[in-house]
Amino acid sequence: MRKVLFSAMKNEAPFILEWLAYHKAIGFDAIVVFSNNSDDGTTELLDALAEAGEITHIQQELAPGSSAQGNAARLANEANLLQQGDWVIWIDADEFLNIKVGEGRVDDLIAAVGDRHGVLIPWRLFGDGHEARFEGRFISERFSWASAFSAEENREAKTFFRMTPAVAGLAQMGIHRPLLVPDQLKHRDFLNAKGETLFRKGRFHRRWFRGEDFAMNSRIGEEDMGWDLAQINHYSVRTPEYFALKRARGRGWKAEGGRNTRHTDEFYLRMNLNDEQDTSILRFEEAVTEGIARLRAIPAVGEREREAIAHTNKLLQQATECTDAA
Repeated sequence: MRKVLFSAMKNEAPFILEWLAYHKAIGFDAIVVFSNNSDDGTTELLDALAEAGEITHIQQELAPGSSAQGNAARLANEANLLQQGDWVIWIDADEFLNIKVGEGRVDDLIAAVGDRHGVLIPWRLFGDGHEARFEGRFISERFSWASAFSAEENREAKTFFRMTPAVAGLAQMGIHRPLLVPDQLKHRDFLNAKGETLFRKGRFHRRWFRGEDFAMNSRIGEEDMGWDLAQINHYSVRTPEYFALKRARGRGWKAEGGRNTRHTDEFYLRMNLNDEQDTSILRFEEAVTEGIARLRAIPAVGEREREAIAHTNKLLQQATECTDAA
């Protein structure tokens, strides 16, 4: 049984080591990262991590009009990267799986899920903490300000699931949930993050169990909302300077090309929620510090990260200038 963390990245170099150190600290033992078209040093840093045996890195070439995340899912399915018995979750580079049960480790979540096939884990949006600049860590007091439970923006969930014959693999459209074999599983086979069976009348659930692959399956209803077992700490806006870089980078789910119409000033205001302080993830702060230090001590990793951060600082300046000019 492997505990697999899956992701697709582009231009995420300044955040990779903390993200990786944290998820290793909570118990993931197989980390698969697809990347595409990065120009900030992400590719080189991921290559160095792969050469050191820390991750599996696959650089994908995108056909015109294709989605980076959808294409990564397709390639992973075709290569049978996920094996029967694996426990899997797709986490983006601005997301951290924050487990609330036991000691906060993946094995504790697996024990809580028991004989079910998985659990739907909602976001908890974290704001910029009124920080103008990113000092290198999200798992810190600086970035512990988050949304209230009632915020509508939290009603999206990622799925921690077990690969079985009833699971067809990663979905290409609705990447927040796995693709299911039609009509093999039911509501009772999955939990919500309150630790309860999924709400039977949930309209997105019904389509999912029929084997449909659709974008809106990221949504959950109020009946399935809760963070008792776990939450996804989602640092969506990061800081004003890095949000400018995110806007320049574009989206991973939508096909590349054209104008980024999602990451607008209005998006920042809507997602920059600093309503309550949540320090629950900080119990791993020391372990993450040690993990980052261990990764940086790998000569090629440390060198590639330094190069990437220097290059990113130049990109930040360019992105800020473009935003000011607009």
